[in-house]
Amino acid sequence: MWRQVKRLFLFVSGFVFASILWNLCLDFVADKPVPNAVFSSSIIDLKEKILIKNKNTEKIVIVGGSNVAFGIDSIEIKKEFGIKAINFGCMAGIGPELLLSKIKNFTSSGDVIILCWEYGLYRFKRTESNFTYLNLIFGPNTALRSNYPIIDQIRLNLTYPTSHIRTSISVAYNPFVNSDIYKCPWNFDEYGNVRSIQEQIVKEKELINSPLSALMTKLIVTDDVNEILTDFVHSCRNNSVKVLSTWPNTFNNPKYINNEVVEKNFIAIKKFWQDLDVPMVGTPIDSMLTAGFFHDTYYHLNSKGVKIRTEKLIDNLKSQLIEASE
Repeated sequence: MWRQVKRLFLFVSGFVFASILWNLCLDFVADKPVPNAVFSSSIIDLKEKILIKNKNTEKIVIVGGSNVAFGIDSIEIKKEFGIKAINFGCMAGIGPELLLSKIKNFTSSGDVIILCWEYGLYRFKRTESNFTYLNLIFGPNTALRSNYPIIDQIRLNLTYPTSHIRTSISVAYNPFVNSDIYKCPWNFDEYGNVRSIQEQIVKEKELINSPLSALMTKLIVTDDVNEILTDFVHSCRNNSVKVLSTWPNTFNNPKYINNEVVEKNFIAIKKFWQDLDVPMVGTPIDSMLTAGFFHDTYYHLNSKGVKIRTEKLIDNLKSQLIEASE
């Protein structure tokens, strides 16, 4: 009996010691981001600085992943509506909660937020194992993770790879490495638009052979996404900030045509925004372009595609922005 108690005590003690040690390691590397986190943070930080600079300026903010960064020209939106417009497109992999946490403190009464989510973001879970997301919430955005439910924090702690701990330490203490070399090389303008060369690289065959799994499989909006977006929309309304939604730019893959699953997913997304009483401007086909307008993936438009997509978005916004102001 005593031997069993001793074994149980040693097991529990070992578990507690390992947990404390692991949490100390996570705390130690929180300010020592891995290259992936340096890349992502350099995009977020740049966009955040633009918002801070325009905090008290009436503005339109287009929010999403790289489909926005490589798909919407906010300068053209500004020209059309006479209001400062900011492209807050970052990376879909960082998740909607982190993106929204960066903008809610820098908007004010009269602003307009246009949410342009990639289809996969509706499936986001706080405990997912996407490395871009994990490296940010265990690095530069640790504070966000500390606000998660305790069970989610525990699950995330068990998910983070030990290899990333080693990478954090090796990058931080390597005298021959300057972490700035890992920053995003994309050229952004003062409105948040990508101004790097965006000629066509991807081929039509590659796009056709890479349909979005987020569209090709049944979509169920996660509880986390429902909670995150509901809280954000309510917060905006309380501060007289208008929220709109639209469809992400993506390749018009022939595999989507007459596809029952895809059609039902479109309906599910529209219903989600209707339930939140958030107007959804345009239709899915408005943002689905042919191969010649894409840069390097099914979400990134080239310069010709950006022009067409922005013009279409402007047309779709007129009923919400011009008529509302009259």
